[in-house]
Amino acid sequence: MRKRLLILAILILSIASISIIIGVKFNNLSKPKNIYSMGIDTIKNKINKYLLLPEDLIIGDNINIDGEIEFDLDSDYYKKNSEKEYNIVKNLNDSDIKFSLKQDAKSGKGLVNLKHNIKEENVIDFKYYVADSTKYYYLSDVLDSYVDDGTCNYFENIKGNATTSSNIKYLYNYIFKALKQSLKDEYFTSSTQEENINDKKTSTYKNSIIINNKNLKEITNSIINLLNKDKKSKTIISNLGIDLNKYKIKDDILGKDEEYRIDIYTTKILYKPLKYKITHISDQENVAYIYEGNDSKGVLYYLENDVIKYKINIDMKNSNFDGKIYNSKDKKVGELRLDKNKHNVNLDYSYDENNTKYDLVYSSKYTNVKDKSYKNTKTLSFKHVENKEIKLSGTVSMKLKVDDKPKIEEDIEDVIIKKNLSEKDKEKFKNKLNNVKIRLER
Repeated sequence: MRKRLLILAILILSIASISIIIGVKFNNLSKPKNIYSMGIDTIKNKINKYLLLPEDLIIGDNINIDGEIEFDLDSDYYKKNSEKEYNIVKNLNDSDIKFSLKQDAKSGKGLVNLKHNIKEENVIDFKYYVADSTKYYYLSDVLDSYVDDGTCNYFENIKGNATTSSNIKYLYNYIFKALKQSLKDEYFTSSTQEENINDKKTSTYKNSIIINNKNLKEITNSIINLLNKDKKSKTIISNLGIDLNKYKIKDDILGKDEEYRIDIYTTKILYKPLKYKITHISDQENVAYIYEGNDSKGVLYYLENDVIKYKINIDMKNSNFDGKIYNSKDKKVGELRLDKNKHNVNLDYSYDENNTKYDLVYSSKYTNVKDKSYKNTKTLSFKHVENKEIKLSGTVSMKLKVDDKPKIEEDIEDVIIKKNLSEKDKEKFKNKLNNVKIRLER
């Protein structure tokens, strides 16, 4: 009898414990802050899937990148209507733009160089150089030597077991963590209501947050404060020459009557997301984006003042994306398609409505991928047509050669200390940078 009572008592206690755990779990899940935290994790996972480089393309801390950019543009519209804009088109076509990025962690040296010529004319030749924990810069046709710009402890970040890649990953993850920690319960509201989901009335649990100037400043300053308190984050950032103690957001970020409202609608049990809505409110007008669906399939709506203007039927499989765009009359007016694998990305976008056409094709191809080296070609082709007239069309391409064998040999014997620059030299620096746009327009 005692044995049965003991077994029964253990069973009751077990069921009670499980019920309490489930109750606490559901109670935590039901908190709007936690629902939004899960949404932030979803966004982070999407970024990881679509934007982060695969491991075999991450070279390491000794890196050499040589690149060039080429333009092949045309415009019937600017040719007829705007001399300045058409001159920019022609000058970009005649441009020779080369750049390099070199980092030698072992010697503690780094170099960034940008050169831009139009035909035979030098427009800009700029260098940013780091060596012996000091940063320097150089601008052609201003001075014949580097300017000493003060201390730079960047290479302190990649000593011991730390690497550039691991530091970036750490900051990336910590910023998301700080964002979730910075969301206060008072920012959120929740309610149970009937909502139209996939054209069906559904009982939902609605969770909302208003992003206005007050809480946007609070959230931003909280993230900065948490980065400053985290020893590793603070060290990495300070070694980049950024003093977080000097950063505090005081001025309004949004307009006077501007705010964003984010709504997440979930099931009333297990709190599975059913619908997301982001509304931008400004000057008594609002623009909203609504997504109904899951990680693989759904519909995205675009609304102006609560009127549906476009909807996009979305299909996502692995790292591929296909979106068909329909207008308010349910007529197909465009498509957005992304095909992505380990070493190739292709993006196609088309839109054709009301005498306006856009066609855009972007590709990024990695070739000759070997141990610590590869080539990459990025190409953007586009055409914008208004009333059968081409406003702008052409191709922009960027070619990269990447390896782990940087050679950095810069002469800094005749370096000038920044504080010793004359007012005339300072003005020459300022004018040189300002004159780049002016040169493109003539």
